[in-house]
Amino acid sequence: MTAGLYYVCTEKWTEVGREQEHPFSFKKGKEEKILGREAFVIEVRPRTPEAGDIIGAAIWFDKSTFQVLKAEVKTAFLAGFESYVRECTINHWKPLFTCEHYYEIEKDGILYPSRSVIRVDYDKMTYPKSDVKYIARIRYGQYRFFSVNTETEIKKMETPEVARCSMK
Repeated sequence: MTAGLYYVCTEKWTEVGREQEHPFSFKKGKEEKILGREAFVIEVRPRTPEAGDIIGAAIWFDKSTFQVLKAEVKTAFLAGFESYVRECTINHWKPLFTCEHYYEIEKDGILYPSRSVIRVDYDKMTYPKSDVKYIARIRYGQYRFFSVNTETEIKKMETPEVARCSMK
């Protein structure tokens, strides 16, 4: 089980034909109960500058089905909060954005998000007291599931260099 996860998350990856170091490291973390289900946690840490503003992340997987139950990302920047980042920069504080997504709505064996929590606060190492600046709780509901039927027709190539595919 764990070996497969580590195999998928190799240290090297290829982008446009060139191999480079993977921007994140992955580690199996603790096991815990979440949303009433036994889960294991994969912890994600940045390794290279390509990781951007991401400070860390974690993903909770159901131990028996391997479905994602929760995903959490901690980052130093979140679009839409530029004025908050400026305030932190002026005061020499580090902003901390935490986005949590919970997956509880199931359809055909796939879990969909049921709720999200976005928390904005100051990094406790640079701000003298623990202070949550902003918190948003979002609930998802009334999903409308639908399917789209298409037909695919593959035509024989006239020349080896050109392949044509048409969809009706």
